[in-house]
Amino acid sequence: MLLLSSFIYTAGILACLLILVILFRSRKKGRSQFILLAIFSFLFFVPLTAYAELHQLTVLQAIAFLFADSIGFALGPLLYLYIKSLYQEEAFSLRKFWIHLLPLIFYLLLISFPRWLDIWIPDAFPQYVRLIDKFEPILQFQAFYLIGYCIASLRLLSFYKKLLKENFSELQAKELLWVRYLLIGLILTLNINLAFALFSYLYGPFSFNPNFFTDTALILLIFYLGYYGSTQSRVLLPAYVYEEKRREVEEIPGNKSHHLSNAPEEEIEGLTLALENALKEDKLFLKEDLSLGELAEHIGTTDKKLSALLNQVLKLNFFELINEHRVEEVKVKMQDPNFTHYTLLAIAFESGFKSKTSFNRIFKQKTGLSPSAYKKELDNQ
Repeated sequence: MLLLSSFIYTAGILACLLILVILFRSRKKGRSQFILLAIFSFLFFVPLTAYAELHQLTVLQAIAFLFADSIGFALGPLLYLYIKSLYQEEAFSLRKFWIHLLPLIFYLLLISFPRWLDIWIPDAFPQYVRLIDKFEPILQFQAFYLIGYCIASLRLLSFYKKLLKENFSELQAKELLWVRYLLIGLILTLNINLAFALFSYLYGPFSFNPNFFTDTALILLIFYLGYYGSTQSRVLLPAYVYEEKRREVEEIPGNKSHHLSNAPEEEIEGLTLALENALKEDKLFLKEDLSLGELAEHIGTTDKKLSALLNQVLKLNFFELINEHRVEEVKVKMQDPNFTHYTLLAIAFESGFKSKTSFNRIFKQKTGLSPSAYKKELDNQ
């Protein structure tokens, strides 16, 4: 067990160091990469502390303790900010973000630093440190804090997915499912850690080290974040969409203002006709990465006006609109003799779909049947 633990902790240390080197040497350092640097700088001390405790390396443990002890208050806000940096151009504002770091600052000053100092200077604050140890279960509050940020981050991802559907026709590479899985994995790991802590508090210490399981899970998540995070490019959304969403939340009931609010009826009718022609005649939906901006440029309007036309006037969603036309195109090609030698996936690609997964999911949502089941029904008619 000692050998296995040592191997896992060493792997975690080396993985963090390698990822930090990759991020430091990257030529294109955007906001998201700088935030990842901060995240992995904190994460590095988790396996380092575990390794020091395992081998009773007191000095190394003392050096790493200060950062590892407070990681729950740092990791949550940093992950939340990292997600924002992938989608928003102006994601980082220290003036707005510092309030998220207040719990970290207070915890460092009131809890971590006195305990860290006690390692180097025994009995420096004997009564205060004993008081902290007496209320040790309260220290688990940072786990709840991190879980709260993970849930907030999941909600933020759902918000961005809604905005993506209003601007893009293909989401597979943009909705960042790996981030969602990372957050869910982190929540599960934290809940296991809390369960161990509660059991230990109620029934006494375990005969084994329960931290090994949660540390191992966290190290696996480090590998996962390092693999995807170091290669993840940004998925920037138009800045105006955030302004519109904020206006929707803040607007007075009944005051539905948008970019076509004061437009004459003739302009709205003209835009609607141009949209229909672009999809039915020009078949712009066949472009697999079609965006709202490209469609707007094609019909001679702005992305803001086209967004208002779809969302506010026609009550349509760009993603659903484009993929509905793609499904209809697939259904037409399934009955076209010219496509009898095509596979269903080939027909899907010819109709604008980019991946098998999204094609199967969207087709079933629109028709209630899988593509193969739908094709079989056609053949039996």
